[in-house]
Amino acid sequence: MDLFSKSDPFVVIDVDLDHDGNWTEIARTEIIDDDLNPTWKTVHRMEYFPLKPTKMRFRVFDCDNRSSSDLAKHDLEGMVHTTLKAIVGKTAVENTHGIVLPLHDESNDPVRPVAKTLRDNVPQQK
Repeated sequence: MDLFSKSDPFVVIDVDLDHDGNWTEIARTEIIDDDLNPTWKTVHRMEYFPLKPTKMRFRVFDCDNRSSSDLAKHDLEGMVHTTLKAIVGKTAVENTHGIVLPLHDESNDPVRPVAKTLRDNVPQQK
């Protein structure tokens, strides 16, 4: 816990593909120093299958020990559960502004995941 400074937040993204409560970490953002309203630059690509809902969890931590990747060494600031379908669907409506997911600890700090369509596998038009 930061007593004399602002948080050093980072986000951990987990998925529960089988809907059995077993969460798997798939990505972490970079740590933003002394910032209560961070904007992360980390991009994580996922395949989206509309007929198979992907449960997602975003957990925001305050980094307390940069040399440790063990999440027990950091303070959990809050978390939110959603689905990839909700993120993709809402983003399509709101363009690239994304959606705001309030954290469970009733913090005023939102998480704003953004979904974008990737065209890496689409043949180039001539």
